[in-house]
Amino acid sequence: MVTDMLLIFLSVVLLLIAGLLFVPIILRIDTVNEVYCVMVRGIMSFRITQENEELLFELSLPFYRKKIFPLRPGKKTSEEAEKADAKEHVKKKSTGKKKSRMSLSKVIAMLRTFHIRDFMCTMDTGDYVRNAWLVPVLQAADQYRNRLTINFQGEFAMRFIASNNLWRLGRAYLTS
Repeated sequence: MVTDMLLIFLSVVLLLIAGLLFVPIILRIDTVNEVYCVMVRGIMSFRITQENEELLFELSLPFYRKKIFPLRPGKKTSEEAEKADAKEHVKKKSTGKKKSRMSLSKVIAMLRTFHIRDFMCTMDTGDYVRNAWLVPVLQAADQYRNRLTINFQGEFAMRFIASNNLWRLGRAYLTS
């Protein structure tokens, strides 16, 4: 009886972990609506917004929401400030090992796993002649489902929505 319960519990845990591998991770950059976020559907979202002319980071989990104003000065007590100063003075010994960097081929392989759901960009360079030269170039690039336009009105707007999941990222990392 106990082994059956343990087996059921372990199988549920493994199914939840396997399900997390395929949950979509969505990256959204929208300058028109001023939305900049990374979302894991139904699990969490991280947004960068502006509130009262201040930069705001907002983390949302199912039962937790945290707002962080990164440019506000922190409130430190005198004891915390002394501890921070003491930590700065302590020198760390080097182990002599170099940190491994991710190779360019792995970065490219991981970037290729992203699926672009929506892309739109309209821009103005500020120079009418340069804009006129860019119009045919961007129209030729528009054949590949890129919505690139020149607007001659001094505006810049971009919308970019891409999705991925941990399975594709991990497979690209391990196979390249």
